Parts: sequence; C-alpha cells; structure tokens
Amino acid sequence: MVQGTTVLYTTHYMEEAQELSSRIAVMDKGRLIACGTQEELIRLVGEKTQVDLTLNVVSEAVVSAWRGTAGVAQASLETDCIRVLVDDSNVVLPHLFEAATRLGARITSVDIKEPSLETVFLLLTGRALRD
Repeated sequence: MVQGTTVLYTTHYMEEAQELSSRIAVMDKGRLIACGTQEELIRLVGEKTQVDLTLNVVSEAVVSAWRGTAGVAQASLETDCIRVLVDDSNVVLPHLFEAATRLGARITSVDIKEPSLETVFLLLTGRALRD
C-alpha cells in the first residue's frame, strides 16, 4: 500500500516551482539553504507585500496617516506614487482608502506586488538566478 508520493522536480523557473510544488527547497552551489512551503519561505526572509498607490494630490499628510495604520510596515513618498509595505494587502487596503478619503485625497491607481520565490532566492543567496 502506498502511503504517499514524493516527486523531486528541479527547475530554475520560480513561477513553475510555485505552481507545481507544495514544498520547495532552495539550493545554491549544491548547498541546501532553506526548505518549506512558499508561505514559510516568504515568512523566513520577512518579505512584505509592496503596494504602490497614486493619488490625485501628493500629500505628506496621507503618507503620515498611512504610517500609523495597523499592518503598515513602511510608507514612503516616491517620485510618482506612495509606496507602502504591508503584511496583508487585503486587510490594509480598505484602511488606506478610508484615511485618504478623510484627508480629501482620492486614490487613482493601486499596484500590488506580492513577495515571490524569486525575491526569496535573491534575499537568501544575495544574487539573482543564474542559467
């Protein structure tokens, strides 16, 4: 009787690893660096979700209010947007919209960049994937 099945699959394509694997091992130069689920690996490196928001008006008051929002690790005014690093964008975004509205600003676009295995590999090894 077969209890479980394990398939070892190697790839340099992180998107492929994310789609096909329930557990992922990160190796560099033949050495095992980390192993776990995608969520465990992302937590291991402490990576946050990056949310870039553009507003109809640039306002330091909005940035300041967002810095005080629960779940926001960092908020900074960039050249063309406000960049916010958050734990969970689904939880934090409604609060950001509410704060902007209170301050008379309107959010005109939102770009969410979830942490990826590519980011994990870069942070663990100090360099991008090599062919």
